[in-house]
Formats: sequence, C-alpha cells, structure tokens
Amino acid sequence: MDHNSGSRNTVLPSRISAVDVQHLRYAVAAADHGGFRRAAEALVLRQSTLSRSIRQLEERIGMTVFSRSSGGVRATEAERDLLRVARSIVEQMVTLLTTAHSTGRGESGRLAIGFYTSLSTGNLRATLADYTQRFPQIDVGMIESSRTRLVTAPQHPAGRARS
Repeated sequence: MDHNSGSRNTVLPSRISAVDVQHLRYAVAAADHGGFRRAAEALVLRQSTLSRSIRQLEERIGMTVFSRSSGGVRATEAERDLLRVARSIVEQMVTLLTTAHSTGRGESGRLAIGFYTSLSTGNLRATLADYTQRFPQIDVGMIESSRTRLVTAPQHPAGRARS
C-alpha cells in the first residue's frame, strides 16, 4: 500500500469517516501482543475478524500498518507513529465513555448549592463534606446570598464560591 497517497496536510474526510475506533483498538491490540492470534485471544474474538478489520483499516488509510511474518507482526517507524496516535484516540474514547457513564449515573458533574444561612448552623456542612467524599468527581459549588437572589439565581447566576 502507498505511504504517500497525497499531501500530509490533506485531510480526506471520506477516509476519516470510514475508520472507526474498533479498527484502531484492534490495531493497538495487535501491536501490543505482537501478532494477530495473540491479540484476537486477548480480545476474545476470531483471528480472522481481527485480521479483516486491520486490513480494512489499512485500505481506508491507504498504508500498511504492519509487516507480517510467520513470527507475528511488526510496525515500522511510520506505522509506530500511527499506532501511537491510535492508542491516544482509543484511550481518549475510554475516558469519554467512562466520564459519560459516571455523569449519567450522577457520580460526576457539577452541583450548585445555594444557601442563605451560615454553613456553621445545622447539618449542611457535615452533609456536604460527606457528599464530596462519596462523589469526588462532582464539582460542588456553593452560593451564599439572600433568599431573593437565590430564587432568581438560575436566570441571573450570582458569583460562585467553590467549596
């Protein structure tokens, strides 16, 4: 396959949209395991499925990702650059999905709390301390203001003090 199919700075949207994260994930696994068979075993899928997906990736990006031999697969320097970026994309997707999942379960995100009495009265301080320990991924913002300003805060946000 051709390594120089066009200018390096030319973005080919049709090729980009044809590559999915699964292609990249399989290529990274093959590089990590040094072969299609071992990567397929680690991913719990058939070697032919992995091999076909990597061949599709190579066709879609217009370059050979791996040099194949009976001893496994090996990437050249140019392919290692591609695999390094692919690994970053896969890791970012894992982070994206993990964050989305925890946000969807209410375990991360932002919580704004408005209060008009001192935090030293009642159980609010202890409750907030417990909450922030249980859900460290949630950014808790507190707004101390008059009752009237707090009621209108969604329309006119008051200054926010972080806990």
